[in-house]
Amino acid sequence: MRFDKLTQPQNALIVINTIGAIASLILLLSASRNTPFILLAMFIGWVALPFLALALISIYLARDSMRMQRTVIISTIIVVIGSLGVYLYFTWFPLSTSPARPWLLVPAFSLILIGGLIAIFRFLLRSD
Repeated sequence: MRFDKLTQPQNALIVINTIGAIASLILLLSASRNTPFILLAMFIGWVALPFLALALISIYLARDSMRMQRTVIISTIIVVIGSLGVYLYFTWFPLSTSPARPWLLVPAFSLILIGGLIAIFRFLLRSD
């Protein structure tokens, strides 16, 4: 698929995802000052994964129907706002026992949320 053929909502979602990913990675880098390079590289990939998944979904799945576009928009808004909110909180008030916990759990929950919402709406679209 050519990127110049994307619709306006798809372009907006890609921009929102990019902003969310960059902000999340900046917060990750500011929270992990003494982390070894290899571990930091793995965290960067893991934190960026939900945003990459949403960008790919907005390109390929959102062209199915208006309902699927709304689902992708809702998923994007929830993931971006939720992730940035949690990351901001734990950057300002880090956990003393396990500071890596939010950086591990938020991407996992985001991917589960994205997959769940898309599966539910796919099922609802088939039943219509």
